[in-house]
Amino acid sequence: MGKKYLGRNINMFLVLMIIVCVGSIVIISTYYNYRYQIISNSHNEIAKDLKNKTKILENTQNELKNLKTTYAQTSTDVKKYDELYLGKVTELESTQEKLTKLKVSYAKSQEELIIKVNALSAEQRKTSNLEHDLANVRSDLSKAKKIIDKCQDGLRGDSEDEDACLDYNN
Repeated sequence: MGKKYLGRNINMFLVLMIIVCVGSIVIISTYYNYRYQIISNSHNEIAKDLKNKTKILENTQNELKNLKTTYAQTSTDVKKYDELYLGKVTELESTQEKLTKLKVSYAKSQEELIIKVNALSAEQRKTSNLEHDLANVRSDLSKAKKIIDKCQDGLRGDSEDEDACLDYNN
């Protein structure tokens, strides 16, 4: 009877241990399944977030490439415009030097012109005076011709006024 009791209790103990082990395995499996789902969901969210951030990073990298290209183009343009600017500055300086020389030349020409205009005015006054003197001389010559004509007429006996030659000489 002792064996039957022990055989029965051992079997019951063994069944109870099996039930406890199976229950523990089920509870642990359920717990780990629940934790796995939480971790899996968290992993999926992180994976989605990572994909979004990867897309954002790719877009940012593309924008960076575009900005680098634009920067390179802008740098090239700036260098080109700097060279053009330096060329224009050199050209401007050369033109300013020419302008300064032309201003000096213009001032000298203007001074020479004033001197020549003054000389021309003086010559014109001299010419005017000479023309006036010439007119006076012609007038005197005309008067002298008339007197000579009268004197010649007087010497020939044609003129009534023989004393006209004598009056002129006095």
